Amino acid sequence: MLRSSSIWSIIDLDTRSMVNPETLGLAPYPSRKSRSFDDLKPLSKIDVPTGEIKTFKYLPVYSDFDMNGHVNNTSYLQWFDDRFSLEDHKEYEVRDLLIHYNHEVLPNIELELSLICKDDQVYFAADSEHGRHFQMLALIDSDLA
Repeated sequence: MLRSSSIWSIIDLDTRSMVNPETLGLAPYPSRKSRSFDDLKPLSKIDVPTGEIKTFKYLPVYSDFDMNGHVNNTSYLQWFDDRFSLEDHKEYEVRDLLIHYNHEVLPNIELELSLICKDDQVYFAADSEHGRHFQMLALIDSDLA
């Protein structure tokens, strides 16, 4: 099961402020739909598996950034995927993925990426002098062929 939410807005890049879509001749923002989320449980805590920690230094590159000058959070998944070979991607499939985003990655921040593989768990995180930017835990299935 996947649960997510998103918030969209139009930003004036010069003033870096939100723009009412109607001033641009677009339809108004959709009305909010209220729904009780009392049935949702808090996200699971990420328990770091024990095992060998592989670390990699990484300085984000142009293609990692979005138009606001932050690393796009989809880059975190690409960095994770890039830690593995084509053969690994053929043999293993992620069956569950939990990501905790702590704070944004800005330009010129060198990251230390950490990877721990233990049994059916793969832990991945990014830290810098500013603290932990994100951490994720993937549960994998093997022998898919």
